[in-house]
Amino acid sequence: MGYGDDEKSEAYLFKVVFIGDSAVGKSSLLVSGAVGALVVYDISRRSTFENVSKWLEKLRMHSDASVVTMLVGNKCDLHNAEDIPTEEDKALSERENLVFIETSALDATNVNKAVQTVVKEIYRIVSKKVISAYSVQKEDALGGSIRLKSEAEQHDLGQRDLVAVEF
Repeated sequence: MGYGDDEKSEAYLFKVVFIGDSAVGKSSLLVSGAVGALVVYDISRRSTFENVSKWLEKLRMHSDASVVTMLVGNKCDLHNAEDIPTEEDKALSERENLVFIETSALDATNVNKAVQTVVKEIYRIVSKKVISAYSVQKEDALGGSIRLKSEAEQHDLGQRDLVAVEF
């Protein structure tokens, strides 16, 4: 059976991890092509917070400058063991122009919110780029032009399709 047949398709989710010694290139493999990143540290271990700058540097070295980045202080369920004052986290996030959130992987506090925030920002940026492409006119090889109508133009014409193409 081919594409579009009435058979139900199944979706699979696979988790693949990169593991190995340091300096073998795992970070550049993981970061290359990324559009979003959550830089996570443990709020009960200062050493992990001190490594955030190193991770940001690696991220910026191996990715596009437009990567949406969030600073995540994990283990907020351990408030009694907190080793980094919230003011320090917030100061770093402001200095590095990052969104900041505290989470708990143990009890799922703010985990979905963190991911949703990053994904929404990625979508907002990508949508802007797509929308701005609608107004572009391009000469084709035959000397004609292809013009993508903006959503507003289509609405004025009463069309429901997101993109209309004129030849």
